[in-house]
Amino acid sequence: NSNDNVSGSATISLMVAGWTTLTNPVGNNSSDGGINLTLLLPNGDLLAHGAGGGGESANWYQLTPDSAGGYADGTWTPVGSMNVGRLYFGSVVLPNGNVFVVGGEYSTDNGGGFSNSAEIYNPTTQKWTMVAPDPQPQVGDEEAMVLPNGNVLVGDVASNGTEIYNPTTNVWTAGGSKIHTDDVSDEEAWVKLDRKS
Repeated sequence: NSNDNVSGSATISLMVAGWTTLTNPVGNNSSDGGINLTLLLPNGDLLAHGAGGGGESANWYQLTPDSAGGYADGTWTPVGSMNVGRLYFGSVVLPNGNVFVVGGEYSTDNGGGFSNSAEIYNPTTQKWTMVAPDPQPQVGDEEAMVLPNGNVLVGDVASNGTEIYNPTTNVWTAGGSKIHTDDVSDEEAWVKLDRKS
């Protein structure tokens, strides 16, 4: 301090944000052509969907951090495959740690076209289970979001409507419509706000 010639020192920790290359590649599955999306599981592992070489894929991989908790030197492991190969679909991690997926702009259950099928993955058993399909015939590259009560809100790719899936009862119900009639849920992102308005 130049006003009274008092000085002092302190030590602080800084975290510098940046990108780090992973030491270990995603398995030896070159046919997957990389990773399409990743989800953070409650145990800290990453669940990653294989990109299918640009097409539909049922393959998933799990990245487990190293002993120090770092991902850069983590270990990749293939895990259970979905029942349906998908590309560009809705996905969320449910409050119980299971993973819910719905639809697909490209899918193996609809001749490569849009799908409305849905599945839930149990990370403990590494098994995918088919659940009730979305009531809309086309569910593709649209957003899904877990609501505070544990249900899943899914947007419509062909209209401004939404559907709500209850994972406890395996039942779909109609959700609210977005304000603008031309506001389809295609290639968009949603963010939950921390207040009701």
